[in-house]
Amino acid sequence: MVDYFVVGPYREILLTLELVIIFITLEISIYFYNKYLYNRKNSIPSVVELDWGILFGAFSITSAAYLYADFFASYRDLFIVIGYFMLGFGAFLFFYHIESSKTKKPKFIFTPLFGCIPIILVVLFLIAPSIMQSVAMPIILLAYVVLIAYFLMIVKRIWSVYKLYSIGFLFGIVLWFIGFMCTSDLAITLLQGFHVRVIGDIAIISGMGLIGFFLNSIPSLAEIGWQKKIKYVILTAHSGVCLYHENFQEKQPIREVLLAGALAGLNIFVGTVMKGNEKLRVISKGHDIFLLHEGNYITGILVVEQELEILKYLLDKLVTQFEDFYQNILSNWKRDIEVFKPTEHLINSIFSIRKI
Repeated sequence: MVDYFVVGPYREILLTLELVIIFITLEISIYFYNKYLYNRKNSIPSVVELDWGILFGAFSITSAAYLYADFFASYRDLFIVIGYFMLGFGAFLFFYHIESSKTKKPKFIFTPLFGCIPIILVVLFLIAPSIMQSVAMPIILLAYVVLIAYFLMIVKRIWSVYKLYSIGFLFGIVLWFIGFMCTSDLAITLLQGFHVRVIGDIAIISGMGLIGFFLNSIPSLAEIGWQKKIKYVILTAHSGVCLYHENFQEKQPIREVLLAGALAGLNIFVGTVMKGNEKLRVISKGHDIFLLHEGNYITGILVVEQELEILKYLLDKLVTQFEDFYQNILSNWKRDIEVFKPTEHLINSIFSIRKI
């Protein structure tokens, strides 16, 4: 039978590795919380960063409870249940914030499930501590599966722009999950020793490193759902003539008269102001935000609901590819806008969506 209190040759290396895990998860939690505060200061309506900060903070506290239980505690089960409770409570807060913002019914699916986990674990600890571990393990495993499913949803939404980072993120999730399994009591019992826990800790640290790198490499989790923020895309010649326009949120086309008036005023503004300030790329008017990118032949305009870095990146990409594709036509343009109709395929390719 394996004694789960860590002694012997693996004690120092496991203590070091698990202190590193606590530090990394706490750093990620603080990173998300700071992003949340930044977004709140800049009036960006997103609490996703706060939710993730809570989740990683809960994992950090859970890891600390496990460490104390296995290295210093005289009553291990008490700190194990504290660790399980914090992980379940963190997952409950995470999904409550996410599902409370849903408009479709049923609104709450995972929140009641994860709300019951801490209660079940405490009750089991009080009335049947001998079976608590056996019941807790599949419950926590289910929590990991649900979280992984949510992570995969995030990757799916940003895959078209951040493929390399998404692959690293997925690999990090896999390592994190393998590490969790290897550090469980079940794995230590089956493999008869703490060497598997060393492997698990290394996998968790590696996974956390990849996840942290991924999270630091994308502009913000508030960027998720950027497709729904786009209202119009407009491409104009520097003379003010509209070469192509598309409405992403309405079924009816943009009214030509209104579009012509808006473009005339906008091009005057671009021509007089942007020359003196080449970095000026954003104009706010009412509830609309105009993102601008001026190329060699055209000006690209995105009318959006929220200023996001990913939309600026995609607009730059659209203008560059449009000018590359139509360079011969633009350099000697005969004012025939019919030649630009295939731009629809370019827009669908870059934005990876059709009209919402």
